[in-house]
Amino acid sequence: MQLTTDHLLKAYKLADSERRMFLFLEHRDLRELFTEIDESELIFANQAGENHAPATWFSRLRHALVLKWLPHRSSQSPAAQ
Repeated sequence: MQLTTDHLLKAYKLADSERRMFLFLEHRDLRELFTEIDESELIFANQAGENHAPATWFSRLRHALVLKWLPHRSSQSPAAQ
């Protein structure tokens, strides 16, 4: 049985962070939709008045990649030469 996009999105919404990462990596074509789900959850948490919305695995990964690659990217860019 092949899962439909709707089933995968529902599974992503209900999943814990580990399962979300697995789905994100496995279904490349749905990554934009998965990211929208994470962002909408953060917006909802902020509107609900939570002092600090919990970081999602995706936001932590993005932050780690920026910290790791941003200095390298800026020093190798054609504009920096």
